[in-house]
Amino acid sequence: MSRSNLSQKKVIAIVLIVLAVLIFLNNVFDWHFFASLNKLWPLLLILFGLVHLISTHGNKTLGTIVLVLGIIFQLIALNSLHFNFTDLFWPALLLILGVSLLRKNPVQGTSSKEGAPSGKDILDHFGIFSGSKQTFVSQDFKGGSCNVLFGGVQIDLKAVKTNQKELTINLSALFGGIDLAVPNTWKVNAKGTPILGGFTDNRKDITSDPEAPVLEIHYFVFCGGISLVDDLK
Repeated sequence: MSRSNLSQKKVIAIVLIVLAVLIFLNNVFDWHFFASLNKLWPLLLILFGLVHLISTHGNKTLGTIVLVLGIIFQLIALNSLHFNFTDLFWPALLLILGVSLLRKNPVQGTSSKEGAPSGKDILDHFGIFSGSKQTFVSQDFKGGSCNVLFGGVQIDLKAVKTNQKELTINLSALFGGIDLAVPNTWKVNAKGTPILGGFTDNRKDITSDPEAPVLEIHYFVFCGGISLVDDLK
């Protein structure tokens, strides 16, 4: 079992145990503890962000964003901050856009035009208000991450090879979509969190190979979609 899985399971296990104890004490002593839970829902966002930050293969960028949002919403719920969601949304969106433009090697959208194949061994894509298609031909692909905000991307890994027995790809789609094509012999394990969206495995051309590498896909979807496909159009 990987360190990442252990960290996430430990956090979730501790939360469940604490919640069980609180429910028991609340029922026995009639504390009315849960009457105030409507003000504590942002703790779920904080927990989600922490799980990603402490996990070895967690999406650190996503974890940080969700953690900060959770803290802000918690302060609002406790009347420690006095502004509404719309006061936060546009400044946050502009901040994300500005930071993305300052990245050392920002990935520019190609308006769905196919670019030249890349020989890079690591997937590193951040797209915002754009669409693109990324094709990889690496001879030792090592995984990576792809984050999309208000846009879409197609990632073609059909031609890559790898010396890794197990590799991880972190995907997050917020108000956008990701289509991913991988070699048909790879074993794929996908797990993540869909909110007002989903992850679908639409592959039909799958070939069994006991020596094939295992691809772990960790995803987060909010008002969008991620699809695993045989081929990209």
